[in-house]
Amino acid sequence: MSARVFRMGGGDSAGTGGVRFAVIAVVLLVVFLLTNPLKVIPAGHVGVKDFFGIVSKNVLPPGVHLVFPMTRVVRMSTQTQQVKEAAEVPSQEGLTMDLEASLLYRLDPDKAAEIYRTVGRDYEGTVVEPQIRSAIREITASYDAKALYSSEREKIAQEISDQ
Repeated sequence: MSARVFRMGGGDSAGTGGVRFAVIAVVLLVVFLLTNPLKVIPAGHVGVKDFFGIVSKNVLPPGVHLVFPMTRVVRMSTQTQQVKEAAEVPSQEGLTMDLEASLLYRLDPDKAAEIYRTVGRDYEGTVVEPQIRSAIREITASYDAKALYSSEREKIAQEISDQ
C-alpha cells in the first residue's frame, strides 16, 4: 500500500518566503529610486514642492533633499534679476517720449511658494513687467518733458522705485 501525502495551503518549502520578501524589497527599492526622490536645489534658488497640484507652504533651501516620490520640485531663482523696459511714455504736456528703464529685483524666498501658487513660474512677465510699465507711465505723466532730461530725473527715478 502506498500512501500519498498532499499539502494544502500556506506551507513554506525550502525558505521561499525569504526569497519572495527579498524580491519584493528589491522591486520596491528600484521603483523608489526610479521616481528620483533626491532633489538638488542649487545656490541662489529655492524649491517649491508640488504634489499633483497641492503646493507645499514650505520651500526647500539650497542643498540636497529627499522628497516623497512623484513630488515635483519647481526651482525658483532668488538671485537678483534685471528687467529692462523701453517704452513710449506721456509727459504732462501730452508729448510722447521714448524712455528706457531698468529694474533690479529678487524673489523673497519666504514668499516663493505663495508666488508659485497664485501667479506661477512666470511672475516676471505676469506681475513685475506690467507693474514697472504702469509706474513709469503714471509718474512721467505728472512731469513735463524738460524734467525727464534735467536734474529732476533722479527724483522721478526715486518715485518710480517707491511705487
